[in-house]
Amino acid sequence: MPVKRGFFASILSLLVFGNFLLVFAQTPTTQSGDIRRDFGELRMDRRGQVIKKLEEIRERVASKTAVQRARTVDRIKKIFDKITGRYESALGRLDKIVAKLQTRINKLKEKGVNTSAAEAALSTCLAKKSEAQAAITDARSKVAVIDSSSTNVRESVKISVEALHSAQRALRSYHKCLVEVTRTLKSIKPKEGTRGAN
Repeated sequence: MPVKRGFFASILSLLVFGNFLLVFAQTPTTQSGDIRRDFGELRMDRRGQVIKKLEEIRERVASKTAVQRARTVDRIKKIFDKITGRYESALGRLDKIVAKLQTRINKLKEKGVNTSAAEAALSTCLAKKSEAQAAITDARSKVAVIDSSSTNVRESVKISVEALHSAQRALRSYHKCLVEVTRTLKSIKPKEGTRGAN
């Protein structure tokens, strides 16, 4: 009986070990195919998640950029509106100077002084006033055109800046003309008999 037990144990161990080897030999090939398939699916899922996350980030960045652009454009428009407001108030102050110069010319005329040169210079200044007024109006209209949703915001801002510069040049020209009228009036000598009437 001991032989039968040994024989039976060796056959049993051979069968178990042989089956184990067969299972072990087949398992890696089937598992490696499964692992590759699972890894490919996992990679595709990850790729989809990454693409989705990138799209969300792009949307957030685009919305933040749009909000920031709108704020910047509003700030620029406020600044430009302040500038045009200052130009208009300067134009008002220069108009007061014109009124004073006109009263001065009228007083000198009453005294019999020849003020034709000052009157001619003042009429030139009034033409420059209308140019300055038109330039300020043009600048204000170009500032109003700036829109944050348009694609050419930079071009609109550049055009507005150029319009503001031309308005400033027109105001300076108007002011210089008034300074010349003032110099002309100061250089006019009243007649001898009216010197004490000032």
